[in-house]
Amino acid sequence: DYPGQCYYEDLQQPIPVSQSFKPINRDGRCESIYCRNDFVLEIGICPRHNMQETDECSIVSDLTKAYPDCCPKYVCKKAEDNFI
Repeated sequence: DYPGQCYYEDLQQPIPVSQSFKPINRDGRCESIYCRNDFVLEIGICPRHNMQETDECSIVSDLTKAYPDCCPKYVCKKAEDNFI
């Protein structure tokens, strides 16, 4: 049905060979789907992490951005200098 393309059934999305599709705001998922020359899909996901939130630091994801910018990041508050 889609000559020269892969087909990603989860999204009902054809993807041309040697190209990537990076969906945005997809059910809390952050991924990249790449169509190889042999019509196999490679799905890239965010790396695993063992980050823990603290009072100073939190784990932030922005699912309005495409992969890999939507992956979780560890963000810490900047300490304010107490110099007079």
